[in-house]
Amino acid sequence: MMGQSPLIMSPIGLGTIPWGMLQTVYAGANFVVHTMWPSQYLLQWHTLHHTILSDVYNVNIPSPYDMLHSKSVAKLQDRLKEVSPFVRYEALSDIAAFALIAVGALIFHYGFGIGAGRVDWSQADWVFVE
Repeated sequence: MMGQSPLIMSPIGLGTIPWGMLQTVYAGANFVVHTMWPSQYLLQWHTLHHTILSDVYNVNIPSPYDMLHSKSVAKLQDRLKEVSPFVRYEALSDIAAFALIAVGALIFHYGFGIGAGRVDWSQADWVFVE
């Protein structure tokens, strides 16, 4: 099934799309950091990596090395904390990504009728390998 799990996505439906579930999981995070919203309110370090060639590649949390050696962090950290909640609250990017993953799961569940919530677990054949 090329990386799919029949417990997560139905092999009859979208489970046949190569790496479909993996893409669903990463879609939320990629949407959050790679959508170049035209607002300083939504700026993140990774967005700056793409737009001004910032020397911070991490998604939104500069590493300890970046905090000590990055020219971008030294120059922009204080200003970004003032204007962007994504920089001020380190977990906000992850929370937004999980929210988008949940939206995707709801679309799969209600829109396509597939997913772990649609499995009749009482009819499942459990195979345990020793």
